[in-house]
Amino acid sequence: MSSEIKAVIFDLYNTLIYTSKPARSYQKLIEVMQLSKDESKAAFRFAMCQETSLETFVANYRPSINIDLDPYKSAIREELSATVFYPEAENVLAALQKKRIVLGIISNVASPFKKAYCNLNIQRFIPRDNVIFSCEVGLKKRDPEIYIKGLEAIAVFCQNTLMVGDSLKNDVLAPMELGLRSVLLDRDNKYTYPDRIRSLDGIFRYLHNLL
Repeated sequence: MSSEIKAVIFDLYNTLIYTSKPARSYQKLIEVMQLSKDESKAAFRFAMCQETSLETFVANYRPSINIDLDPYKSAIREELSATVFYPEAENVLAALQKKRIVLGIISNVASPFKKAYCNLNIQRFIPRDNVIFSCEVGLKKRDPEIYIKGLEAIAVFCQNTLMVGDSLKNDVLAPMELGLRSVLLDRDNKYTYPDRIRSLDGIFRYLHNLL
């Protein structure tokens, strides 16, 4: 079977896009609710793996607490309004699209932050059917099943798919265990991992090296 790269699956936040106003709204709510370490871990997973409102999020863990959620909602709106593509991202996506590379996304994301996909018109490059959001499927990276769902969405074999993202564990090591190719996006030069690129432009060199 050919090992030609026919598809690229991207992480979303801090890979294709970023925000200049990170609000950490869910983390702050967890602190305000004074959750234990175990509760905090469960609450974070709940936020990432459920289609839920802030009201439901709070009620699920502290139903008796009274929190004014308007400032948190406002902060999320501001964060989304300050979310943009990395400078090279659109050109890279367009070039891959022109080469007829199938494109997809697998992203750990709480429900409100899906809006960035529409706000930035990412569907120009990556069809909605090729996008796996953790909050929609009830799974998060590094659960093997979320990568399988990503492969099913793009209908490309694992050995013909390259995963690209900024998390060594989530976007490189975990997909590799399932047979995907993977490249670490290390914009800040923090890692010594050999298979890494400093910007998305490096994908083309790496694709060439894999063929």
